[in-house]
Amino acid sequence: MDKVYVIFWTQGGNTGLMASAVGEGVKSEGKEVVFLQPGEANIEELKKLPGFAMGCPAMGDEVLEESEMEPFM
Repeated sequence: MDKVYVIFWTQGGNTGLMASAVGEGVKSEGKEVVFLQPGEANIEELKKLPGFAMGCPAMGDEVLEESEMEPFM
């Protein structure tokens, strides 16, 4: 796999920082990183991949963000 997809949603920026750190690790291994928001990700394409990374902050009592991430999941 030459590309690694990182799908994430961030509210205050911390999850975005984490996604960037994952991306730096991917690049350090000579791979290309593709960052996507949940609304940009194509579920059918993701199903064909051997794997991908996801990230989302917990909202309140460990609840997923309701407008972007929860529908994606």
